Amino acid sequence: MKLKSILEPISDEHKLVEKELGQQIAGILSKHTGESWSEGYVTKVLQHVFNIPGKMLRPALCLLAAKSVVSSEKVYQDRKEALVKLAAGIELLHTASLIHDDIIDEADTRRSQHSLNAEYGSKIAVLVGDILFAQFFSIVLNLPLKDWEMKTQLLSLFSNLTQAMCFGEVFQQKLLSLKRDADFSEYLIILEKKTALLMEASCRSGAIIAGGSEKEIQSFADFGLSFGYAFQLADDIADEDAVYSKMPDIAAEGRSRINSAKGSLNSFSENASIKSLYNLCDFLKID
Repeated sequence: MKLKSILEPISDEHKLVEKELGQQIAGILSKHTGESWSEGYVTKVLQHVFNIPGKMLRPALCLLAAKSVVSSEKVYQDRKEALVKLAAGIELLHTASLIHDDIIDEADTRRSQHSLNAEYGSKIAVLVGDILFAQFFSIVLNLPLKDWEMKTQLLSLFSNLTQAMCFGEVFQQKLLSLKRDADFSEYLIILEKKTALLMEASCRSGAIIAGGSEKEIQSFADFGLSFGYAFQLADDIADEDAVYSKMPDIAAEGRSRINSAKGSLNSFSENASIKSLYNLCDFLKID
């Protein structure tokens, strides 16, 4: 089953997220490129970043979690704008983290083109990543939500997440400096902080905005965490470039995490969005 088919229940929202991403980039440029010498250059740099879009899986998790718990279509429509803006922001946050990862790894390519650091240099890439991080938090601060406590909750969630992602990279760099392979527990720590926690936050934030109960929010957070682990484990199996080299261990852990992700959804009545989340688990190839 293709990813596009799996995400069909949120296809309209996905298009709105793509449009919102464009508007956010345009907003960045309109605020800070008044000088003629900089406008064309900054536009060119940002266009390079988003020239080849990703799968937008993390925004999809946010939207699917929201659609799965929302109490009525009216409530969903009332909060749809906020959900779309947050989902677009999550993609900006993810993109910023990839830019910084490429700088640290001295990667030459990203999504079948030159990485930003390879094309424009590491100094420019660092700054662009910082711009996108800042824009994400501006989005959260200005979400069209009347509930300020909800905004505070989201700001705290993503502030802690950003720090955790950085600590995950610090931990990985420490291991690399020791010139030894990670053991399995160390490997899982890196996966959690660099990948799984962002997927957990994507699911949790969608459920929060949709007005889910504490139990529902936690269930989707559990799903996102387990799915995030499985996603990266599957990716490491495919690329064979993990900091831990024993593939049978990685495959067994991946299958376990997929089962855990599915188990997190057992308390929900089946609907199109829940079915999509189950199908996302099956989409991951772990042999």
